[in-house]
Amino acid sequence: MKCPSCGTENDVMQNRCKKCNRPLGQPKDKLPGQKVGSTSPAPTISPVEVARTYKSEYSRATNDQTDRSIECIQELSERVIEQKGGHRELCESALKLIFRQFHIREASIALRSASDGRYRYFAMQGMRTNVWQVHLELSYPREDLFNSKKYKCTVISRYTRLFLAEDEPYDDLEKKTYSEHLMLSSVRKVYDDSIEGDYLDITIFGPEEQILGWIEISGTWDGKLPNPRTIRTIEVFANLLGLALSRIPSIAGTELQGSDQPSKKK
Repeated sequence: MKCPSCGTENDVMQNRCKKCNRPLGQPKDKLPGQKVGSTSPAPTISPVEVARTYKSEYSRATNDQTDRSIECIQELSERVIEQKGGHRELCESALKLIFRQFHIREASIALRSASDGRYRYFAMQGMRTNVWQVHLELSYPREDLFNSKKYKCTVISRYTRLFLAEDEPYDDLEKKTYSEHLMLSSVRKVYDDSIEGDYLDITIFGPEEQILGWIEISGTWDGKLPNPRTIRTIEVFANLLGLALSRIPSIAGTELQGSDQPSKKK
């Protein structure tokens, strides 16, 4: 058998050329995917097919949580840049994204009032009317925000604190914001189960670490605590809101200058 590379005659039973040691029956310049003896190049995919497939994969990727997170951040970023509507509309848009995309049962935002330096609930998604009405009657001074004796919690990150129902992270005025019956009857079987009374607070910082408010979320629709990727995404939401809200005098005003250095809340 003649070697296709160097032309040396070899025995029929040989697999490799005795002179150049190349495989017999495989041309020197054989392309990947090209049949032996073929002189035509390997088939290529058309740019139309590349574009169609790439677009299809992009659309399907929105079902993946990573891509949903990116999509949400992108949407909120656009709203912050456009500055359409007031801060109420911006906060409500952020909560709708959190509620819809991450399947959070209840979500709310509390904001600072520059006139008296207190923090009040401002917008919500998912709460029953009577529960939200109780939230609207609550207000907090700055010194209560990170009061670990009053509101026991686990610090997850610079932004996020986890409040578990077993630690009873509520004062007397807040007892109507959850169902005590459901809390007492709930059972946490694995570490990421969410029961009645659990919540997380994600702090909204402004310039020079000024605390402008927080995003508060409960567990998810399937009875789980929000996973780390969800929390990280909502932390980015908090940063974007902080950027926008820092321009609002009624929230980030300096009437009480020097009184908003981080301490620690609910």
